[in-house]
Amino acid sequence: MTVVAVVITGLALMVSWPYRVSGNSMEPNFHNGQWLVINRIGKPKIGDVVVFKYGNADLLKRIIRPEEEGWWVEGDNKEFSTDSRSFGPVPKSAIIGKLGL
Repeated sequence: MTVVAVVITGLALMVSWPYRVSGNSMEPNFHNGQWLVINRIGKPKIGDVVVFKYGNADLLKRIIRPEEEGWWVEGDNKEFSTDSRSFGPVPKSAIIGKLGL
């Protein structure tokens, strides 16, 4: 039984992983310290919440629209969000995964 559990856990981590929200940029929908499940499979689309690499940080934002250079992303809490309005479109290659249910 233990071997099966380890294999299943390993496979699950290949396609999804836990992500802890840091900051207030996605309030009121997601709160600082909240745990989410991020999926590595599936193509992101408008309205999806994604995690992406920005410098040394992994950021959580919502896709607003496609751009030639990538995705335009913004936080749900516009007043407290550093997002594409500051740093421009996020390259598609920087997307790590999207919010799973």
